[in-house]
Amino acid sequence: MTVEINFGSLWTYAADASDERLALTQLSDENTHVHGLLQIIVGGNVLPSLGFFEPDDVCFNTWVHELAVVSRAVTTSDPAAYVFDEGEQGQPAFHFERTGGEVFVSVRTSSISDGPGDPTWDRVPCALEDLVAAVSRFMIQFRESLITQAGSERAELWWRQFAEPA
Repeated sequence: MTVEINFGSLWTYAADASDERLALTQLSDENTHVHGLLQIIVGGNVLPSLGFFEPDDVCFNTWVHELAVVSRAVTTSDPAAYVFDEGEQGQPAFHFERTGGEVFVSVRTSSISDGPGDPTWDRVPCALEDLVAAVSRFMIQFRESLITQAGSERAELWWRQFAEPA
């Protein structure tokens, strides 16, 4: 398997911007952001720069949706390309390019924020079927974890608002 997606240490924070990390039992209409550790491992290497301030500060409100869009984009046509350039807090742009049965992952300089790219992450290959399977597994496991930690009603509201692709 050329792609693995892991997550853990999920948390939310208070709407008052106190930066206090709260358990997902506190997920609410006011505390909507889910953060934690996200590791996307391609060819044995962890994709860098996913977290804003540290590795366990990845915004799942963004990445759960983006991973679904990436999976859909690379399976829709061949060749295919998808760029996620959020431009927030100096983040780089993440490029996913499909050619045949491979997807090439790159971390490039953001055109929005000038967040620096990573030359060691230029067209790192992975198998298309591995990427799609890893995203699918991640979605199932993340949703189950969210339900377990936040409760089914709150988790389903969050899922409809943030995870489902437009």
